Amino acid sequence: MSYVLPRNANRDISGIAISMSGSADRTNETAEALRSQGKPVLALTNGSGGDLARITGEKISLEVADLALF
Repeated sequence: MSYVLPRNANRDISGIAISMSGSADRTNETAEALRSQGKPVLALTNGSGGDLARITGEKISLEVADLALF
């Protein structure tokens, strides 16, 4: 997977990856792509943040109660 910045974006742009579970494949792949380019990425998750929190190393947990059962 590749990540392409918009033409007018600052080359030092950071990313914010949002996933309630922290296990959304495409979100995690994009976070990994940014991190491999040396870009800082913040995970916005619920609870522990799963794999996404591990990938980014920086996490804010919303601590939201489950809204829907899956």
